[in-house]
Amino acid sequence: DAELKVPGVQCDKIMLDEDVDASDSSLPFPPPDELGPYFSMNGMVQYHPLETQLNNIYLDGDQTMSSVWTEELINGYIENCKDPSKDPYAGYGKETRAFMESIRKYTDISEGGKRVLVLGSEVPWVEAIALYLGAEHVTTLEYGKINNQHPKLTTMIPSEFRQNYKDGKIEPFDIILSFSSVEHTGLGRYGDALNP
Repeated sequence: DAELKVPGVQCDKIMLDEDVDASDSSLPFPPPDELGPYFSMNGMVQYHPLETQLNNIYLDGDQTMSSVWTEELINGYIENCKDPSKDPYAGYGKETRAFMESIRKYTDISEGGKRVLVLGSEVPWVEAIALYLGAEHVTTLEYGKINNQHPKLTTMIPSEFRQNYKDGKIEPFDIILSFSSVEHTGLGRYGDALNP
């Protein structure tokens, strides 16, 4: 197996740093003015603080929006994947089918035996797509606790993932997927420390 090496990146240092996913439930609103340049990428992106504070604080504690993932729930999303007249997940509409087709086209997931990591997921439609396309096992890393009941899925919160990494229990992943998640990290909405 080839191991990906990126010059200057020390995975152990990052993975073992407890500040990486430090929680901070204070969530100042509106965000402090001095963070404006960070939220707007130094003015390259229009930035308007929301009029309504989004507060889904559940980092390492509370459960997510869809906190119980049954086989029946996930199999329902898999059935949607099989039916070209349906979107895998209606919440995002046709973009979910386009996402599925991109995974099919640009990864080797259909060869089977692939271990997939999903970054951020309150509703297990991305996991269902991965299983439908042939993933052997899917691990989801999510801020909130999920009661997973599907045998081909594992769910972890950041502190569990970090501990498993420390204990040498995290095997390399073949594919990493994320949809509408990474861009929310560091904005404080989920109890994560501000780090835009």
